[in-house]
Amino acid sequence: MSRPFIVVMENGKKVEVLGTEFNTSAYKEDAGVSTTLVNGAVKVDGVMLRPGQQAFSGENGVTVNSQVDVAANIAWKNGLFVFNDTRIDVIMKQLERWYDIDVVYEGSEKVHLNGTFSRNMPLSKILDIFESTKLVHFKIEGRTLTVTVTP
Repeated sequence: MSRPFIVVMENGKKVEVLGTEFNTSAYKEDAGVSTTLVNGAVKVDGVMLRPGQQAFSGENGVTVNSQVDVAANIAWKNGLFVFNDTRIDVIMKQLERWYDIDVVYEGSEKVHLNGTFSRNMPLSKILDIFESTKLVHFKIEGRTLTVTVTP
């Protein structure tokens, strides 16, 4: 490609796109930028990714993960949430952004859950399904969702 496409994030990090399908996530409250490569090629701060890899670019440079759930990372473009053995805090961060809620925790955040949900599904339905596992309990007051992991 004679003229690469370069994505420049607010924090100055760069993702160079070289004819590809990829996902990148760069929220202000995150510690860095994650980029997942589906196919093709991207270069993240000088590090070339192969399909199925994810780079995390933060203050300490770039780290590459070859054991990434690509389907979960690109599920949003198909209108889905996909959680495969996903930590509750990671799940709640996605729900917090999508449903415009504030999430607080009572106790541990160390539980992993599974599920695939339409992004059109009401939040209450997703929470009911997760509660049916008996691993977690939710309480909603206004825009605040309190998450309690069952001991």
